Amino acid sequence: MDLTKFIISATQYLKVAPEPIEKDDCEFCARCDIDYVDEEKNITIRFGYEDNSSFCYFISEYNFIQKLITGKMVLDKSITEDLGFEWNQFFKDNKKKTAASTYLCWSNSHKQIRPYFSSWMYNDKEGNIIFEITPFYPWHGETKKSNPEFITYKKFMKDYKPTIKTVIPKENIVKWIDQAQELKKTLIDVHAVV
Repeated sequence: MDLTKFIISATQYLKVAPEPIEKDDCEFCARCDIDYVDEEKNITIRFGYEDNSSFCYFISEYNFIQKLITGKMVLDKSITEDLGFEWNQFFKDNKKKTAASTYLCWSNSHKQIRPYFSSWMYNDKEGNIIFEITPFYPWHGETKKSNPEFITYKKFMKDYKPTIKTVIPKENIVKWIDQAQELKKTLIDVHAVV
């Protein structure tokens, strides 16, 4: 089994790509890119950048995934738009903390390679586990003068819509827990040998 491939469906999965580390690097601090792949539609989206150990911890030990499995992560009633919209508004307006942060999984904005995305997992009213990737406005604090690719927040949000929204079967996400534990052991063992 490929431990870096977290199955969503027969054609969809998350692919974890650990960055190579050098002999004296800290294996717990090593990072990985996280891609969403849909082989049927020929789509690959790099949406996350995380410490290897944090990624594995989030899946296997943090209570978030257990809450999804038991259907306890239904969207808060205060969320009136989709999560990505709420998240973009929160950063634009510097509003008080939004309930959207409860459902945030991974993002690639701190890698500073555009386009920026945020990812989310939550339960719908029927208890299904929903995985979503949404665009994140990447030009906060910039202008056309500082970045020729700059577009206004208003223009960005005019065309805004979630990029990916799919259901992860519970039996698949249950498998993710053991897989993340194995991946963590493998990454630490491999890096310890280097």
